[in-house]
Amino acid sequence: MMQKNKVKVVANWRDGWRWFSTWAMLLIVYLTLNPLPPEVMALLPPELQQKMIAVVAMAGFVLRFISQSKDHYHD
Repeated sequence: MMQKNKVKVVANWRDGWRWFSTWAMLLIVYLTLNPLPPEVMALLPPELQQKMIAVVAMAGFVLRFISQSKDHYHD
């Protein structure tokens, strides 16, 4: 019989607002709901303009694995 895994909240969830990945996800939501004005988009390279959300998502993915702890021995 398979055992069901319970979803657990990370121990430091109260610090979640500080995490780079959280900010990246919020930026994705913002860009999805409120596209950048054409004047701002024109400042970006053409190949980046159509991939803005994907770039932010990839940055959030990468930033999720960077330690943001002040303790250098934190894993």
